[in-house]
Amino acid sequence: MDLQQKLKEREETLKRREDDEFRMKIEQSKLSALLEQKLELTEKELKDYKSKWTSKENDIKELNKELMASKKELLAFSDKLRLAERMHGEEIANLKTEYEAKL
Repeated sequence: MDLQQKLKEREETLKRREDDEFRMKIEQSKLSALLEQKLELTEKELKDYKSKWTSKENDIKELNKELMASKKELLAFSDKLRLAERMHGEEIANLKTEYEAKL
């Protein structure tokens, strides 16, 4: 094999390597772009999910406020009912005592 032929083989090998490296860089760029695109979609999905969750959380807080207000109203009504029952009980006891005193 002469020197000229060896040189030509080396140049071809070098050219193939350069082509392979170029193709690899293109593939890496494509993969990076795809990864970036997927990351952006994932970030958008997370933002949407967070927004929906925050909205639902606010709805739950509002419902809890309404529930607590209803509970307070119910407790106040219950207290008034017990007071009325006690007053009527005392009134009945007084009437009974007066009736028994008249006998």
